[in-house]
Amino acid sequence: MLSYTESRNLYGKLTNNESADNLAVGDSLIAAETKRLIAKISGNLLETEAVGTTVANQQTYQLPNRLKKLRGVTITEGTTIWPIYESPSLDHWQQINSTGTSYTSDIPYWYRIFNRQIKFNPIPASSANVITYTFDKRYIEQGVADYAVGSIGTATQGTTTIQGNFNGSATGWTDSMEGRFILITKTNNTNSGDGEWYEVRTISNATTMIIRAPYEGQNVVNGTAIYTIGEIAPLPDGFHELPVYRSAETYWSKNDQARASLMGGIATRLEGELFAANLASENVVAEDISRDIENPNLYVRDIG
Repeated sequence: MLSYTESRNLYGKLTNNESADNLAVGDSLIAAETKRLIAKISGNLLETEAVGTTVANQQTYQLPNRLKKLRGVTITEGTTIWPIYESPSLDHWQQINSTGTSYTSDIPYWYRIFNRQIKFNPIPASSANVITYTFDKRYIEQGVADYAVGSIGTATQGTTTIQGNFNGSATGWTDSMEGRFILITKTNNTNSGDGEWYEVRTISNATTMIIRAPYEGQNVVNGTAIYTIGEIAPLPDGFHELPVYRSAETYWSKNDQARASLMGGIATRLEGELFAANLASENVVAEDISRDIENPNLYVRDIG
């Protein structure tokens, strides 16, 4: 995997031109190529989750900001997770909402999206039930340099909490780093990391973060382990060089066809391997959820 900084540095080396102007051009070329690749391969590279909570007698809720395509919605009532089905048509939605009575239930059955808001029917009857959205997020271009201020003091194998700011070395982490990735450098010293990238789920404070997957390296205890926080494009591991080689091909196509052909050949080989392993299936069958209009009085209101 390559971070944003590593990708632009590789571009500078492949083009033999590490000037600020050329690296800025490389940023644009790499971002455009990454978008193209993401658009052509399986959407699960951008799949994520977000949660909200129900409010009693409230039908409309704001969708997550980065949502591009909603894949599914569930509501958790007690310990039971209930799938909510998309209304198959506007006509169907208008019929179930035009009875003249606002029916409520702890377990809504239908949803419909209007203007980046989601509506449930029946209307949630209780507050604080968890709404879970599964969706493809929008790809946001990378553009923030890697961050490596301070050091890692504590990282325990099998846990998701990472601590910084030991021995007077302040890390200064901020909320804007959520969604990026952290790598604790692997070295021959004690208290070193495993050299793997982990997604940052939450920044609790300037010296504490929660990562999505448990840390698998050796324990760092009261140490000063070197680390890097970087932006990582949502491409499969092993293919982050692909947009860089394609961008270098564009650079050399102006005055050195031999080098352009070399860079393009590498990019084409990687692209073929990427698409072979990740191209979305053409045989997806959508579930038929056409149903008769149900009597709202038959919905479950409370199972407590």
